[in-house]
Amino acid sequence: MPEKFVRIGGFRCYPLTDGSVLYPKEMLFPGPLEKDAANVMAPEPLPKEFMVSYSGLLVDTGKKRVLIDTGAGAFTPDTGHLPENLRTRSYAPEQIDLVILSHMHPDHIGGLMTNDGELRFPNAEVVASQIEYDYWTSETTQSKLKAKSLFGLGDLELAMQASIEKNVVPLAAKGRLRLTEGAYEPFPGVMTLPAGGHTPGHIAVLIEDSRQQMLFAGDAILHPLHVRYPAWKTVFDVQPEQSALTRLQILDRCATEDALTFHFHFPFPCIGKVARWSGGYKWEPTTL
Repeated sequence: MPEKFVRIGGFRCYPLTDGSVLYPKEMLFPGPLEKDAANVMAPEPLPKEFMVSYSGLLVDTGKKRVLIDTGAGAFTPDTGHLPENLRTRSYAPEQIDLVILSHMHPDHIGGLMTNDGELRFPNAEVVASQIEYDYWTSETTQSKLKAKSLFGLGDLELAMQASIEKNVVPLAAKGRLRLTEGAYEPFPGVMTLPAGGHTPGHIAVLIEDSRQQMLFAGDAILHPLHVRYPAWKTVFDVQPEQSALTRLQILDRCATEDALTFHFHFPFPCIGKVARWSGGYKWEPTTL
């Protein structure tokens, strides 16, 4: 496979696909939003399911190698391909210096540990939000997940709880988890920024070098339709009103600064620009 990357100044940024999963339309456009989405897509019918991409991002600064989100691992039969795609770019998991977690949903933390319970990126420190960690490991959240009552998603909530137990708890026990608050710059040109709403401690990552920027937005914006309609919520948004506000802030920033932006669940390679359009915004994807 050819090396396909985006250059941000002297940094090389490689999108890494982990796989894709079919989502029922109700997960992306719940309740009355299903009708709104159908109207927007007309005359094409609204699909009953959407194929949703899972992709992380490798940033090679020349001195450090930073992986942002690890994919879902073996969470589904169609995920867990990020490590092999890392190797096709001639990088080994042992070469990763830092892993940044945008948040702690299973499709972002599932690649942290191997099936044998070993660290998949053994030489990397892992950075996450203190707020995020506290939320997902709290007795209240854990109890609701076990009772399948946090989102109303049935057995998927048990899988969320199990993913925290498998990936986050042992990582913290091994002393490999750095929990941060507010903006945090682990290396020059790589900075985490609070972007809560989708989850309470969700973060974005600003990659900047030589006056060029790319913003890794994680799950702050789940689907390209949410660029045009940022007030639309999803079933996964823990704080829907804050999530909508965060989307607007990201869209405004990227449009104003003409910056590239990366969205974990957008069609691969997940990179593009946001442009102001018809009183709002539109998505302009980039090809590699």
